[in-house]
Amino acid sequence: MKKGNEVKAGILSQVFGGIVNIALCSVKFYIGTLTNCISILQDGFNNLGDVVGNAAGGIGIGLAAKKPTEKYPHGFGRFEDVATFIMYIIYFLVGALFIYKSIDRLFFHPPIFFLWWSFIVVAITMVVKVGMFFGYWAAYKYNRSSILKADMIDSLQDVGITAMTLLSYGLSMLSAAPVDAIIGIIIGVFIIISIIRNLKGVVESMIGSWNIDQKVEDAFDANKIEYKAYKAYGYGRRIECVVELKSGELSEEQIKALENEKIFVTTVTFLNKGEEQL
Repeated sequence: MKKGNEVKAGILSQVFGGIVNIALCSVKFYIGTLTNCISILQDGFNNLGDVVGNAAGGIGIGLAAKKPTEKYPHGFGRFEDVATFIMYIIYFLVGALFIYKSIDRLFFHPPIFFLWWSFIVVAITMVVKVGMFFGYWAAYKYNRSSILKADMIDSLQDVGITAMTLLSYGLSMLSAAPVDAIIGIIIGVFIIISIIRNLKGVVESMIGSWNIDQKVEDAFDANKIEYKAYKAYGYGRRIECVVELKSGELSEEQIKALENEKIFVTTVTFLNKGEEQL
């Protein structure tokens, strides 16, 4: 797939994802308000956070694909990591809101009105999220963006969150205890722990603490690329690499394999002395 189409696949995934998430949060806000179920309302806020995340993701993918300019000769690859970071922060805040609202509901727990049709509609939203996961996965095959990876993780988490929401909603029919508040706290803690784990890799990428040379050398070995020397620079998860080959040129298959690893190579006849490797 050509790079232009690769970028389009990434941006379109964010646009369609945003539209679907707007629909999901609207449905859950309506049902949550109608039934007075805090966990359904929280699930709706989770989808609203996804909408903002899709907007940030689309902007990040678009900016990361911009060609280098005279002012920014190394390109804009780091925008992708910045957008991913913003998405995770949004999801973190949603998790914190879950916990806050749920604790409040523990002390003030108005009655919940159970409606079977609303239970079925919320269950259908789980199927929608599974479909979104596969949609992001299809886009990820063409565009190995950390943003799309975050979207896939979030989609699977949302399936689990909605399942927990349905559990609390169903149990509310059997018990007067604040079940939805207790499960809301569990969901919030789960989201925060998951986001903290994923943030580590994004922050490392943003500050450049990951091993660029090892990634380049592993990719060269895997694709049987023989080289005399190279220079590599990391910008987000994108690596720009200048390589002096022992002989010949890189094949289209080798170039594509490297680009799938976010390694973009320029070959030269020789490197300046003293610049063999960073």
